[in-house]
Amino acid sequence: MHWIAWLASAEQVLPHHGAILHPTAMIQAMRSSPTEALAACYTSAHEFRFFGWNDAAEDSPAQLAARFVDRFPTISAEGKRPDPNYVAWYKNMILQTEPEGLPSIYASSPETSLMENNGLVVLGMSGSDSIVLPPPTLDAREQL
Repeated sequence: MHWIAWLASAEQVLPHHGAILHPTAMIQAMRSSPTEALAACYTSAHEFRFFGWNDAAEDSPAQLAARFVDRFPTISAEGKRPDPNYVAWYKNMILQTEPEGLPSIYASSPETSLMENNGLVVLGMSGSDSIVLPPPTLDAREQL
């Protein structure tokens, strides 16, 4: 079983569901060069060819991050907007899912539902099997 992760700024996800990439961002990412893409996709099927890169298999997490910022400048620039609510959610998500949990919104197997109790399904761990959704985007919160 492989998994897919999309990386994008808050501006590119659905305003009231911070775990789902906006379809237009996904389509734009598939049609654009990395320097113009609004989202980036990694799948575990790539193994150590992160984002399809052939020159990053031995990179540390910090080196991968530096490559990402360099190769996806549009996404990186959009991601600099501060969002304390998302930061708090992300820290909590890491604590709830470590060391082996993987939050998931989509499932490819029929026995795994897409969402449980309006949260993200956590794959690969015992105990809590779901976590709360990310907070609405800043723009959505400002409209409330």
